[in-house]
Parts: sequence; C-alpha cells; structure tokens
Amino acid sequence: MSEISEVGVSGTVAGTAERPAMSRFVPYVIWALLLTVPFWLPMLGGYTALAGRVLVFALAAMSFNILLGFTGVMSFGHAAYFGLGAYGAGLCLKYVSASTPLAMLAGTLLGGIAGTLFGLLLVRRRGVYFAMVTIAFGQVCFYIAYKWDSFTGGYDGLRGFSRMPIDLGLFKLDITNNETIFYFFILFVFGIAAALQGFLLRSPFGRTLLAIRENERRARFLGIPVERHIWLSFSISCFFTALAGTLYALLNNF
Repeated sequence: MSEISEVGVSGTVAGTAERPAMSRFVPYVIWALLLTVPFWLPMLGGYTALAGRVLVFALAAMSFNILLGFTGVMSFGHAAYFGLGAYGAGLCLKYVSASTPLAMLAGTLLGGIAGTLFGLLLVRRRGVYFAMVTIAFGQVCFYIAYKWDSFTGGYDGLRGFSRMPIDLGLFKLDITNNETIFYFFILFVFGIAAALQGFLLRSPFGRTLLAIRENERRARFLGIPVERHIWLSFSISCFFTALAGTLYALLNNF
C-alpha cells in the first residue's frame, strides 16, 4: 500500500508539473498557426478572408468576455456596439474622409462612447433586469439602423465605401486588394487588443472584477465601488467590441 501511495503521489506531482510546462507552449503554437494561415489554409479549401473573419469575431468574443467572464454581468445587446463600430467606420469612409485609421478611430469611439453613456443608466441593475435593459438598447439601435434608409442603407446595408491604403510615411500598406496583407493587418490589431486586454485583466483592476464576479456583497463590504467597476468594465468591453466592428466593416467593404 505504501508503494502504491508513493507511486500515486509521485504521479500526481509529475502530472501537475507537466501540465504547466506544456501549457506554456500553447500560445506559441496558436500564434505560429495564425502567422502562417495564408500558407496552409488554402490547402484545406479555405481562403484568407475567412481567417480574418475568425479573428474579428474572436476579438468581439474576447471583448464580451471582459463583461461576462470576468465581471459576471450578462449583456444581450452587445451586438449594438459591434454594429455601431461598423457603421461608424463605414460612414466615416463614405462621408468624411477616405482614411482607414480615421474610420477605425471613428467607429471605435462611436460604439465605445455610446456604451459608456448607456452604462451609466444600467449599472445599478442586476441579473435579468440588466440583461433586459441591454436588449432594449440593442433594439433601439436595430430600429434606427434599419429604418433610416437614406443614411444607413436600411435593409440593403451601407454601400459606397471601401478600405483605403494606409500611408506609413516611408511606404504605403496596400490593404485594398491584397487579402494577405489585410489579414496580417487584422492580426496585428488583434494582437495589440489581446495584449491590452491581458494587461488590463492581470492588473489590480482585473482582479477586482473577479472579486465582484465571485461575491459582489463581500466586495462591497471590502469598500470596492462595485457600480463604478461594473460601469468601467462595460465601457471597456464596448470599446473593444466596437473596434471589432470596424474591422468587420473594412473586411466586407459593406
């Protein structure tokens, strides 16, 4: 029995030591796959724009996870901020300036600021009441987008714009017709956004969000301003979701 217990303990220790060692290589494998997508995806019958679409929705999901996964608050209307980001980018390219960076900035600010202002109205709601209010705001955005035909295109969608090359001074990044270059541009934005989210969620602010998720009453007794942190989490999530929306509009030129 003693031999069996020793083997069991040693096996458990070895298993726990191997798992972290293997998990350290997972991000490198994922990034290696993402960096080589244009080379191996066509051999599987896919196309580069599909990989770009995956990155866009992955960014949107990660942004939503800041609110749901780390703060424990459910929003059923987050697609509104994704849509505001997309419409903001498209409208900026069509009516303001043929500048891709400016369009991305405009769309991100439109969706992020809308989420920030709306968050002030619902931070004191919890559970199903919070979720229902977010649905209501999402439906308002839906109604405006599909009824204002002359401005948004309504059910036919917003057309008449396209992503433009990015002037970096010494050279231009041609993302207009080259799908591979545009994919790497999306991957670059995705990487920056993922790094920012990781830094934020590993900070004391991110740990505070986890405390609120695990036990809101205890967090409040510890002196944490719960409503303020939920509002900040909602706002930050909306900004990143709107950024994903701008990339979606540029990906489709629609």
